[in-house]
Amino acid sequence: MESSNIPDQEVQMEEEEEQKPILMDPYKSVIDVSNLTNKKEGISCSYCGSKDKTRFRMGFKTTKLSVYHLETLIEKGFSKRGGTTIEKGLNDKSCCHIFNPRVGITEFKISKQQKKHMKRFNQYMNGQRELKIEPVKYSLHTDKQVFIGACMRNGFQKDIASIDNWVKSGLVKTLNSDDQKISSALTEDLKGMLKLRIKIDFSEDIYNLESFTEQEEVQLVMTCDLKALFAKHKLDDDFMSAFFPVFMSNLREDQDLCELYEITENCKEYAIQISGDKRRMSGYQHNLDRQEDLSKYEPDIYGEKRYKVTGEESKLSVAAGNKREYTEFFKEFCPNPVPKEERKHHYTVSLHPAIFTPESFEIYKLFDKEIFDKDTASESYERFLCSSSLFDPKDPREIKTFKDGLKINGNNKFVDSGVYPEFLGSYHLYHRIDGALFAVSAIDILPHNLISAFCMYHPAYKCLSPGHFTAIREIEYMLMIREKFNENMRYYSQMDIVVGCPKTEYKEHVKPVYLKCPLSLDWVLLTKEIKEKIASKNYNTLDESSAPVSPPKVEEFFKWIGESVIHTQTEVLPLNAIVRSVLEDLILIFKEIGSEMNEMFCLEHK
Repeated sequence: MESSNIPDQEVQMEEEEEQKPILMDPYKSVIDVSNLTNKKEGISCSYCGSKDKTRFRMGFKTTKLSVYHLETLIEKGFSKRGGTTIEKGLNDKSCCHIFNPRVGITEFKISKQQKKHMKRFNQYMNGQRELKIEPVKYSLHTDKQVFIGACMRNGFQKDIASIDNWVKSGLVKTLNSDDQKISSALTEDLKGMLKLRIKIDFSEDIYNLESFTEQEEVQLVMTCDLKALFAKHKLDDDFMSAFFPVFMSNLREDQDLCELYEITENCKEYAIQISGDKRRMSGYQHNLDRQEDLSKYEPDIYGEKRYKVTGEESKLSVAAGNKREYTEFFKEFCPNPVPKEERKHHYTVSLHPAIFTPESFEIYKLFDKEIFDKDTASESYERFLCSSSLFDPKDPREIKTFKDGLKINGNNKFVDSGVYPEFLGSYHLYHRIDGALFAVSAIDILPHNLISAFCMYHPAYKCLSPGHFTAIREIEYMLMIREKFNENMRYYSQMDIVVGCPKTEYKEHVKPVYLKCPLSLDWVLLTKEIKEKIASKNYNTLDESSAPVSPPKVEEFFKWIGESVIHTQTEVLPLNAIVRSVLEDLILIFKEIGSEMNEMFCLEHK
């Protein structure tokens, strides 16, 4: 009887086996296929300041990324931007050519200027040099104010896009007109430049964040300054006086525009103002109330409302810095010759997981306001520098499956990570003077690389050159790690570099700099000749002796598609069952990574 039941038991076991879900490999990284960056999608460029969509890239968001796999992606020309985004610039289509830089730490030679920065810092610590540390003179906006500003701009988005199209259409029509005074002053190249560079601005009310808690409603007002546009190209008053009436006539011919908005012209300044449509504040009230949790704030010495910077995290960080001598962290190029007890100021440093704290956010807000004149919300900071998808496969907390999706940094707590962390990943170095946080280095510690993702500092301390100071400290930190903890630590990277761009020029001073050629995938020493080649934008590969890397063979594509699946919340689907456009974007990524993509990544659709 027992033997007769064996086949039935085997069938039942097979059926149960078939019903078991296919779980993600916990050692693999994860690509979120619902967040792919298509190479056709251009964005504005922060490097050259272009507001048009002239910068192109491809990539994806990852909810889980092994530190080992990130190193492989770097060798493929990708870089990690923010906490979860992996991108590769498409230089052949973009206004600015972006490269991954790196410096071999055993090759690095500190320059005279860098030595001056470090010695000046020591002199300030010793009381031999007095530097004017002044408090910032501007107030910061609350999360609520920043949030409502974003609501207003998003609320007017369709209006702004429509007006933008109407104005540009009127400009194009006027530039192409038969009017002799207009056409005789313009070359075809100049026409093209004018069509691209017309600038339309928001109303000041939309940027005036202080007003959002007081005004009942905000009206859309947009201005267009043609005088500034034409003066930039040295077109005289005769041209403008002929152009402006024709332009206004073409603009007013559009009945839809005139019905919806009021157009006011200033013939003396050759400017127009278009206004109309209003947004009531009460429409956003359900979102506003939750934006301002008063328990997060306290008045500072100037009476301004600021995030609390005295909490358990701050106390823990101060204690961690005081526990150790800062010399335990760094193999110094310029040691301080004065004994610790004779110094006027006390410098400490501590290492912590990349977790949001009110104290570090305060530094980020001040830095963003000072350097970029931006008002930042806590969510932006958390998303950018505190929500890292990096993980170390050696961490036992990561040995689990993620059938129900991933929680970024779900295992991390704000702790003292010592001098060298037990597990690799994303960390923050807290730099303090006399217990006050003055700079934070956001770093990714990998098996062979240290990536300096971002440096933020309190503007009051800019007289200490904190950007240069923290870069040297990070290299000193790597040298110490290599000597005492990890002999394989080799390369230092300061994220993306645009050669010749003032915003990234400081990265060229940490020498010798090697650039990753995105086509040949070779590391090429940045020399004067390479700079000239990049400036000309006329090159195939950075090193003429190297050829572009060949894409994977067709057989590899079919093998990958046939073997891969996508994990959703409810089921596991074969890769070829997804929407064709998503598959096409994945194939573009596969072309750049190659067959290793199947070994490295699981695919998830949230």
